[in-house]
Amino acid sequence: MINKAEKIVSGIKAFMTSNNATVILLLVLLNLVLKGIYLGEHNLDLDEPFTLYQAQGSLGDLVSMMKWDNNPPLFYVLMHYWIRIFGISPFSARSISLLFSSFTIIFIYKIQCRLVNNKRIDC
Repeated sequence: MINKAEKIVSGIKAFMTSNNATVILLLVLLNLVLKGIYLGEHNLDLDEPFTLYQAQGSLGDLVSMMKWDNNPPLFYVLMHYWIRIFGISPFSARSISLLFSSFTIIFIYKIQCRLVNNKRIDC
C-alpha cells in the first residue's frame, strides 16, 4: 500500500515539475470558470431530479436501487454526501460533475503521454 502511495506522490511531483503542468492547470482552471459561470442558470432537468431524489435516501436504499439502475453506483454515493454538505440547488448538484469533468483533462494528458511517444511533448 505504501509503494502505491509513493508512486502516486512521485507521479504528481513529476507532473508538477514538467513544462506542460502550467498549461494543463490553466486548462483545468479555464474549464472550471467557463462551465461554472452557467452552472446554476437553468432549473434541474431531465435525469437530475431523479438523481437528487435517489441520493437523498439512505445508503441502504441506494444499494438496493443500484441493482436496477444503469448509472455508475459511485456517483450516487458521492452525490449522497455532496448534497448533505453543499445542499440541493442546481449549482451545487452540478458542481460535482464540473469538478470531475475539469480534472479529467489531467488524466487525458497522462494517457496521451503513455500512448504517444512524442519528443516535443514533455510528459
